[in-house]
Amino acid sequence: MSVFVATHRPASVRVALYDGQVDAGAPPAELASATVPTVRFAAGFHAIVVTVDLAGASALQPAHLYSYDLRITPDGGAAQSLKDLGVLADSTEPGYGTAPPASEEVEVGAIGYAENRLPSFVTCPAALDELVLAHASCRKPHGDGTAALRFLDGYVEDLDGAIEGRPHMLFLTGDQIYADDVAAALLPGLSALGIDLLDAVEEVPSPIQGTPPLRVTANVLPAGFRQRVTGSAGFTSDWASSHLIGFGEFLAMYCVAWNPKLWPMLAVADRTAPGLSDERRAELAKDADASDPTSGIVLRRPDPDVRTDVVTPLFDEVNPAAKDARDRAWKEFVPAKSLLDDYRREVPKVRRLLANVPTYMICDDHDVTDDWFMTGGIRAATLTNDFGRALIRNALAAHTICQAWGNVPQLWAADADRQSLLSGIAGMFPDGWNGGAPRAAGGTTTVDGVLGLSGPQAQPRLDFSFAVDGPMHRVRVLDTRTRREYDTPKGPPGLLTQAALDEQLPVGELEALPDEHVLVVVSPAPVFGPPLLTEIGSAVLVAKYDLINISWYETDRANQRAVTGLELGHPVGKEYYDVEHWGAHPAAFERLLERLSHHPRVVVLAGDVHYGAAFAMDWTGDGRTSRIIHFTSSAAKNDWKDSAGVIGPPGIVHNLFQLNGLATGLQKIGFPMTRLGWSETLPPVVTGLSQEPPATRLRVQTGPVVLSNEHFRTVHPLQRPPDWIWRAAPIVDERPSAERPDGARVEEPASDLPAGAGAVEDYGDLVALHVGALQTAAIARGLQFLNNVGLITFATDGGGIRVSQSLYSLRPRHEPNEKADAYIVHAAALEPSPVPVPASVGPGA
Repeated sequence: MSVFVATHRPASVRVALYDGQVDAGAPPAELASATVPTVRFAAGFHAIVVTVDLAGASALQPAHLYSYDLRITPDGGAAQSLKDLGVLADSTEPGYGTAPPASEEVEVGAIGYAENRLPSFVTCPAALDELVLAHASCRKPHGDGTAALRFLDGYVEDLDGAIEGRPHMLFLTGDQIYADDVAAALLPGLSALGIDLLDAVEEVPSPIQGTPPLRVTANVLPAGFRQRVTGSAGFTSDWASSHLIGFGEFLAMYCVAWNPKLWPMLAVADRTAPGLSDERRAELAKDADASDPTSGIVLRRPDPDVRTDVVTPLFDEVNPAAKDARDRAWKEFVPAKSLLDDYRREVPKVRRLLANVPTYMICDDHDVTDDWFMTGGIRAATLTNDFGRALIRNALAAHTICQAWGNVPQLWAADADRQSLLSGIAGMFPDGWNGGAPRAAGGTTTVDGVLGLSGPQAQPRLDFSFAVDGPMHRVRVLDTRTRREYDTPKGPPGLLTQAALDEQLPVGELEALPDEHVLVVVSPAPVFGPPLLTEIGSAVLVAKYDLINISWYETDRANQRAVTGLELGHPVGKEYYDVEHWGAHPAAFERLLERLSHHPRVVVLAGDVHYGAAFAMDWTGDGRTSRIIHFTSSAAKNDWKDSAGVIGPPGIVHNLFQLNGLATGLQKIGFPMTRLGWSETLPPVVTGLSQEPPATRLRVQTGPVVLSNEHFRTVHPLQRPPDWIWRAAPIVDERPSAERPDGARVEEPASDLPAGAGAVEDYGDLVALHVGALQTAAIARGLQFLNNVGLITFATDGGGIRVSQSLYSLRPRHEPNEKADAYIVHAAALEPSPVPVPASVGPGA
């Protein structure tokens, strides 16, 4: 068992393991312990993953609860246990300023879920129907909706120490921080904390070649002014006005994501800042406590010595695009502060959750930047720019320490390249560094070499994928960012090359896994999604977005370029709508499905898309059949509302799908979906295509050939049977209304309404029922657009294995102190069912 610990100063960390649930006042004899010194990654940031090894008769037993304690001994100081540190008792942290609710104290619960109780965990069971997995993604501090990881923390707390039902593994499937989309109210505090962690100010290269480097401070690179500096380096996020840049800032973001003690230290926005008009200050005063200068806005004219060639010209009164950007920043500011306060109140619960459930993390785009390595063109642009390389290096270095290192510590301890990466990160800001650029020799040069950041042609020597075994299941977590396939510089990527697929999902390993075991594959990007969103909707939105922007005058483009630094003044449609799902690259998508088919029972967990969903697929080919159940849980905090006042497609989705209850019906459009596949184009699979549209003829001539009935105008006999065939369908909640949570139930009239004068009262009752039903519109049975976290469970009986996903969320217009509930439960069989091969393809075939 392994524990990740970060400290502000060097220390020795001892982890002691105990059997059962333990009161810190009367601990039993230790089962085992380990003591390791921390590693210095910066003067004020030291970390270590402490692993306690057990073997033979003392090895951890399945489905068993164990507790642990830490003893941290700072260099030259006294040892402190968890009790000494005060985390085994309930406590509070001060709020911000004087205006509620931000001024209200933040509750910090005892880390063991009860006073004096040590944190604990439960090992994976030997019986599959006792196994509980949890997953979630996309946790943006100022994201919309109620933060959902607190739902899982509350679920564990309600168990009150019981073992049955407790999650055995938690998978955080990407975007645990939002490095590009940072609230302007939060960045000054992160910058200050980052400097404190490094104990000096770091410098990064300017994105403009031949110009001096940039000091990473809130004065030189102010909050709200960073859009152009990132755009000039090839990054495409247009929400980057407060993008994290320095290594210290990335470390600071991870610290405040999991540590409630650091929030009172963060600088907060100042409404009295110079450069703010009286009119704007008066508008802000309506939403903030006028007597509290920390409840206002931080945006101001930059200091005179700021490099105006790299920061966003927010206060350029001539450029209308700059004025629009400033207005948007002001408009978002106060709502973002309120959302940040809600996030802050979740942080203690998240730290407690991670301390009590074995947790595994994965890297995705927002952990670095939106559209990170999305296309070959973006990868080349950012890796040929010194600033671009520095930002990616800083992001991946912080991810390595705070997320990747703890996933499979044995792998990091045994692998030479991973050890070299950790050494290189430690060498970036070594003892003796007192500001400026990070050390190159033994530092950035080593990191770039291992991660493949030295140029567009460089290849990484490792990826962030990993495997974890349980008694009745095997988990394979994919890295779909660093080993991509690019057919063209601007086309959609294949998320894994053939070589990467062979490394991350080896055929021999899948075939050797016993049939009664379950293969769990974790992918940050969903393998399946509703065609209305992934295939139809995204294509329409991309085309509309690009057509509108093509009509701009060149003056408008120039104004936008001055603000964003982006080549076109804005990202193109494919980048704006993140067209990088598995299905966007058919060859890589079909390769993945074929690889998954080498085990008969597969569960895929994914996030990223900001909705929860479930799909079932049967794949048949090459004499085998596989059943693939796909579960998506997202977002943990970033639902599709527009509380920050930005109007756009997310608001449309929120209104249509969530508020109007259309999610389940729209999820089914395009299903059931059947696809026939051939590896080779010759001999032709169908003939007589003269009357078919050009797109269909191109599909038949392009390998791999993947066809479906809707691609054709008429029926065509198959000239040869397909090499494979798969069929997919959505999974919806089929529970009777009476078995769903109260907030999801729809009451129906008891009988037909009578005629006559007495019917008026009955019609009134009917109207009341209708109003009540409207309250449940957001509680669909298929897609879940509310913030959610998923619990995965299994059941075995005479009919085989079944798997379920319970999506926990908090309904809109909930009561005060109302708890989240499993408003949607997706359930399906995991038994393979061969797909019959048709004799023809086309309408009605």
